[in-house]
Amino acid sequence: MPNRIRVTAALVLNLALAAAAAVPARADGAMFAPWGYELYETEQVAVVDHDAAAGVETLHVLPGFRTESSDFAWLVPVPALPEVGVSDFDLFQEAVSLTAPVWRSRDETWGCTRSDVYYGALDDGNGVDIIDDRLVGIYRTLVLGADDASALADSLTAWGFLHDGNREATLAVLDAYVARSWYFVAMKVDPEAVEEWQQQGGYWYGNLSPVRLEFATDEPVYPLAISMLSAAPSSDVILYTIADRRLTFPGATTLYANRVTDGELQEIRGAYPTFGAQLHAGDFVTKLRRTFAPDEMTEDLVLAPDGDDEFHQVFYSGIPWTAVLLLGTGAWLKLRPRRA
Repeated sequence: MPNRIRVTAALVLNLALAAAAAVPARADGAMFAPWGYELYETEQVAVVDHDAAAGVETLHVLPGFRTESSDFAWLVPVPALPEVGVSDFDLFQEAVSLTAPVWRSRDETWGCTRSDVYYGALDDGNGVDIIDDRLVGIYRTLVLGADDASALADSLTAWGFLHDGNREATLAVLDAYVARSWYFVAMKVDPEAVEEWQQQGGYWYGNLSPVRLEFATDEPVYPLAISMLSAAPSSDVILYTIADRRLTFPGATTLYANRVTDGELQEIRGAYPTFGAQLHAGDFVTKLRRTFAPDEMTEDLVLAPDGDDEFHQVFYSGIPWTAVLLLGTGAWLKLRPRRA
């Protein structure tokens, strides 16, 4: 591990929280609730922007939750020391609109147009490297590292988010990341902010403010394995990728794939300014989706090249009058009485 200041600390983070947006619940990483409370993520959505020439990935994450507790932590692992910043709800909303299927009437032709942190000593020893501690937008964030997973698990236990019910499973996942010298971004939710969330049937649910994590990596990667700790029994993973080529991951369905031309870039920036600001001419934008069970989230997703073909879904609605006309005419010509 690089030289860092060793800090042994018990941590309580207080954060402000944004009002819920009108988009589905989604998250990346893992969320941890106190003993006796349920917490899970129903869907994960992220924008993965990889610059192959620079070897840098910018991961935009829109976190969400459904839980009985208003007091929980969010932990995201990344393969290199990250820069943490704010992202924008519009980025995700515009990504949905840009990559949405094209709906056409069957009357048309068949052609396709395209708060404060408190530190105190732990009585039980091992500490965690606190590399960065600051406010990022509405979050108090800490970038953490540890030489062994037990040190990190001890701190998470002292902070109240690991306990006998989840410590063993979490320790095994943390150990895999620590063995690869990954870092962790920890964020804590302000319990008083639950008034801004929606409540139904004893559960709090909603979306937190999106964050941006930038880190060095030769291959575009999405940290999925840790999500098994808090994922719902069936969880959709939707990734929007921006790279120099079309990308995919094992088992993914491609819902959109397009290499952005100079002309398209200007149109996209005009219609979708936030998402368009992330693009350059020649970038390949893809939308990928797969549904996972928690026991299928055994590895992080390394995004791989997937050819150079473009794809845009087209859904047809209404009665296919063109086909009816053509088929009807053919049937009439075949069946009409013939002169002797």
